[in-house]
Amino acid sequence: MTQKLYRSRNGVIFGVCRGIAETFDLSLFWIRLGFIAAFAITLFFPTGLIYLVLALVLKLEPIESSLNRSKNIIFEGGNTSSRKVGLRQFKAKFDSLENRIRRMESHVTDRAYDWDKRFNTE
Repeated sequence: MTQKLYRSRNGVIFGVCRGIAETFDLSLFWIRLGFIAAFAITLFFPTGLIYLVLALVLKLEPIESSLNRSKNIIFEGGNTSSRKVGLRQFKAKFDSLENRIRRMESHVTDRAYDWDKRFNTE
């Protein structure tokens, strides 16, 4: 199966480095370090131009593939940043569930609900 090169939706600046790292299964740290070193050595011109062209040409990663990957991050291995992203998404999902439960509890423990329940039971 061939993977297509996309910009990542979770990237810092346009998602180019993260997209390259995820497509070729490389360390994000080394990809970013390579780009920063190339920026410093070439004084922006060719490396910055290449980066901007990649940012404009590459399409954003499809939502389906990013969701499928984030579901498997917690259960399968991955690099440290992927696990952090996965755990953040996991925490956000449970925080939203906690908020929904609190809203339900406030509705059920509301005095109006209690009075409605008392009057409508027969």
